[in-house]
Amino acid sequence: HGGFFHTRFASRAKLAYFNTVTRLSANAYSQVVATSANDGQLFGQIMGQDKLKVIENGVDIEKYANQGAPALQPSLIYFGRWSINKGLLPALELFAALHRQHPEWRFTIAGREYDHTAAELQQKIDSLGLQGAVQLAPNPSDEEIRQLINQSSYFLCLSRHEGFGIAPIEAMSAGLTPILSDIPPFRRLVDESGQGCLATLDAAPAATIDALVQLHAQGAEAYQARRATAMAFAQRYAWPQVADRYLELYKQVGRRS
Repeated sequence: HGGFFHTRFASRAKLAYFNTVTRLSANAYSQVVATSANDGQLFGQIMGQDKLKVIENGVDIEKYANQGAPALQPSLIYFGRWSINKGLLPALELFAALHRQHPEWRFTIAGREYDHTAAELQQKIDSLGLQGAVQLAPNPSDEEIRQLINQSSYFLCLSRHEGFGIAPIEAMSAGLTPILSDIPPFRRLVDESGQGCLATLDAAPAATIDALVQLHAQGAEAYQARRATAMAFAQRYAWPQVADRYLELYKQVGRRS
C-alpha cells in the first residue's frame, strides 16, 4: 500500500532500498498483493508478474454512506489525517483563490493532527484572510465527521502521493463530488467514475476554480445525479467483495503449495 514513497523525504535512499532490499524480500513470497493499480505498476518494476496481483483496497463505505448534503451547497470538505502528503496547505491556497472570486464558498478541514497541527493550519488560514470561511475540526469522532459531511457537497484533496486513496472513496460513498489532485490513483478514480475534476499541482488555480464553479452552476438536479452516481460507484470497494478476492487468492496459493 504505497510502499514508503508517501513523501519526498530521503527519496534517493528510498529508491535504492526499494530496488535492493525490497526486491529481495518481495520475491521471497509466493504472492504479493498490491492494493491499487498504482502500487501494481510500482512493484511490477521489481518482481515478476506471476507473483504480483492487484486487489484494490476495501473501504468501509457504510461509515459515511449517504451523509453528503441533501441539497447543493457551496461547501467543500477534507477529512483524513493531517499529514504533509495530503496537500492541506495547497488546498487552502486554492480555496483562497476561489473565495476571492466567490465569497459564499466554505471549506471544512477535519481529521487527526499529524504533521500539521490545528494551530499551524489556523495560522495559514489567518495569513490568507480566510477567517470565517474555513472551519477546522481537529481529531473529530466519526459522528462529528458525519455531521460536517452533511453540510458539504464536495470533497477536496490535493495529495502529492497516494498508493490508493481511501478518503475519496469514503467521500463518494457519502455522495460528495471529488475535487482531487492530478496524480495517478486519483486520475483513475475520476476517469472511471466520471465524477468531479482534477487539479494540476503547482499550476495556477484558475482552471480548477473554473471547473468547480461550472460543476456547481449545473444546479440542484445535476448535483442529485452526481450524488447518486458517486454512491453507486463506491459500492465496488465494499469489503465483502474485496474479501472474496483475497479468499480466492489464498485458495490458489494453497493449491500451488
